[in-house]
Amino acid sequence: MAEHGYATLVRKISDAEGGGYLAAAPELDGCIADGDTPEAAMADLACAIDEWIDEAKRLGRPVPTPDPSNQDLHSDMPGAFAAVTRRTWPKAG
Repeated sequence: MAEHGYATLVRKISDAEGGGYLAAAPELDGCIADGDTPEAAMADLACAIDEWIDEAKRLGRPVPTPDPSNQDLHSDMPGAFAAVTRRTWPKAG
């Protein structure tokens, strides 16, 4: 995994929707992942971000630069955690 710096949103998924947690990188359209815990969702999102970027490059599409102003991003996702976490993803070893 590469280091990124994109803002992320995490929200609990209701039991009626299957349970667990949903993580999204709003700056990367459609880049989402899920997991049984917030940490698992974030770990899966790290992989999804790498894949999103690789595919965008393969298709010749632009890859947005992480926007520091998104640290104050608010989501209309019901149940989203109040804080947006800016995370630098660890490099795969």
